[in-house]
Amino acid sequence: MPGQRGFPLEREISVAEPLAALASLARLPGPFLLHSSLADERGRWSFFGADPFALFRAERYERAVASFRAFAQRARTEERPATAAPFTGGVVGYWAYDFGRRLEKIPSVAADDLGLPDFVLGFYDVVGAIDHAAGRAFLYSSGLPLAGEIAYAAGKGALEWLAVSAAAELAPRGITVNAIDPGPTETGWISAELRERLLREAPLGRLGRPVDSASLVAFLCSDRGGFVTGQVLRCDGGWSTLRAVRHGRDPE
Repeated sequence: MPGQRGFPLEREISVAEPLAALASLARLPGPFLLHSSLADERGRWSFFGADPFALFRAERYERAVASFRAFAQRARTEERPATAAPFTGGVVGYWAYDFGRRLEKIPSVAADDLGLPDFVLGFYDVVGAIDHAAGRAFLYSSGLPLAGEIAYAAGKGALEWLAVSAAAELAPRGITVNAIDPGPTETGWISAELRERLLREAPLGRLGRPVDSASLVAFLCSDRGGFVTGQVLRCDGGWSTLRAVRHGRDPE
């Protein structure tokens, strides 16, 4: 997106069922689903993901804490656009009751017949979020653990890969998955100076509006869009055509 390299990157997707989202990721390492049965504001969001870029368990707790602090420091110092979802990437896992033995001496009464680690923490750079109140779903990429333009390119690639992979897994169930690639959109992040420059270059003479992408998502979720799946659809007002011209693919 011109003039914007802030994370997290966001792509709206056409999946609204949490269990279907988890099923599409079940063959990947470390799949998770955070979902509530509550029908009020506390259960508004569901989150899903898989394939963490780092995984810590058992005797590696000090390394996990050090890694978390390093990534958290980066997140605090980088300017990031506001998102509707309260969680767009980070750490997912658990601490078992037995973790308390690291903190204080507790007598061992029962035998450890399962042999589960006392903690497991996965660091996820791509997370899906479903807003049950609005009936919308998104993929987010934090760009971690990379930085700069490489992180931006890798983050976009991860979002597109996850959407296409989910489509392949869910197609036998009759569930479609697509991702929307918008251009510069008026959601409050654009400064007056940047807006003026973007308008000078905009092929259609205006910037995108949230309703542009929302209308495409509504079509994809309707019966008329039921045969479209596994696609990354550009709803960018022609910005992608400008990129083609700038890379020398315009007609002579």
